[in-house]
Amino acid sequence: MGRESVASGLLAGLGRRLAGLRRAAGLSQAELVRRMDRKARTAQPLVSRLERGKEPNPGLFLILDYLRACRAGPEDIAAVLRGYTSRPIASSERGTEEVARVAAGLPRRLQREVERQDWREVVCRGRSGREPEDVETRVQRARNRAAAVERRARVLATVGRELNAGTIGFEPTWVQRRVLLQHGAKVWSICLRTRRSRPGRREALLAQAPEWLKGYMPAAAVGFVQSLVVELFETMENPERPEPERRR
Repeated sequence: MGRESVASGLLAGLGRRLAGLRRAAGLSQAELVRRMDRKARTAQPLVSRLERGKEPNPGLFLILDYLRACRAGPEDIAAVLRGYTSRPIASSERGTEEVARVAAGLPRRLQREVERQDWREVVCRGRSGREPEDVETRVQRARNRAAAVERRARVLATVGRELNAGTIGFEPTWVQRRVLLQHGAKVWSICLRTRRSRPGRREALLAQAPEWLKGYMPAAAVGFVQSLVVELFETMENPERPEPERRR
């Protein structure tokens, strides 16, 4: 939500609360203006705009005089103000908007993934008491994540086409196909996480990766998907490398 929309929401909420306090005090707008000791010609339209949330810059003394005339106090509008001040800091909100713009070109499911990862980082930093990241850092991470999920989607689409073509030697059921694609996503994640790991780390994790499918899915099918994803990942990392040939 943009800053203007947030401000409009605050003014509308404040106006409704003030109007409620006036009515609870049994006052009309004209009576309120008289109690405020202001000129009716200018003050009554001002009060009307304030109550409708249409006064863009209500001054502090205007609000205090309004409350005073109703025999109310700042505590009577505290909940409205707290709803605004409890929001994330302004730079954090701008970062969220910029991240959403970065993710906007992705399919909706991938867009949500990029936005969720960014929000998890914001929440974690807030809970640990660390300073919020600047907008540029969040945007760059979102761009990197968007590129990664888009590449993963392309890889899994290739795996899906291979499964549809019967390359694994049998026609998988819908459930088997879904499980094999999940395994492909898991392998992709391992490759991505181990780009800068010590030698042997990726190989060790990939050796363990098929364990969850042992006894449920044919080993040849699992091995095919795993090898294909690794090869596609390495091709994307090294564009000069030729793309893997379709296996028959």
